[in-house]
Amino acid sequence: MKGFILTQNKTAYKTAYTLKFKTLYTPAKLLIPKKDGKPNLNAVWYVYYRYRNPKTGILQKFEIKQGINRLKTIAERKQAGNNLKKAINRLLQEGYNPFEQKKEEENIFIQQKITTLDAFKKAYSEKQKNWKESTINANKTMFNVFIKWLKTNNLEKLDIQNLEKKHISLFLNELTNKDGRSLGNTSRNNYKRLISSLVTQLVTDDILKYNFTYNIPLVKNQC
Repeated sequence: MKGFILTQNKTAYKTAYTLKFKTLYTPAKLLIPKKDGKPNLNAVWYVYYRYRNPKTGILQKFEIKQGINRLKTIAERKQAGNNLKKAINRLLQEGYNPFEQKKEEENIFIQQKITTLDAFKKAYSEKQKNWKESTINANKTMFNVFIKWLKTNNLEKLDIQNLEKKHISLFLNELTNKDGRSLGNTSRNNYKRLISSLVTQLVTDDILKYNFTYNIPLVKNQC
């Protein structure tokens, strides 16, 4: 029995010593399934990484989808997938261990709450750095109209993560001029482009995972 315990302890020590000098994990990657050489929207997309199992010493594969497959276009899936990949790699670099820290996949994004108002103000501040003076003046008016609408509908304190496509669609549908008439299609499209560019900035800043306004179509001008 004594010999067995000694052998067992040596084995455990050897395993721990070996693991110390092996790669702990592999960086996360986005799997884009293809058909005929092109991205396939009918197949399952996911982000994956491998983390060394402390018991077996084998790099174990982990797959995370995080709603990627609900998106309808290749561009949206790539954007959401790459943002998810960056978030996972950041967690791994900060010491995240899937075997020690039991976290749900849906909570992989660990963020401090950012209100809708603060998020859009931050995005607007960043975007206007690259706008011409004339563009700033035009966008400022539209931005103020949008912020006023958020406050009127009690959405300014909403967590930006909970803002959805339906909110932006509702705003666009309720746009009116000073006479109370619906705005023309050109003006409506300008509002949509501005909001979409701000949401894109929030994605770039890792505040949002993807731009949900892409699915809101521009309205064709009547001839």
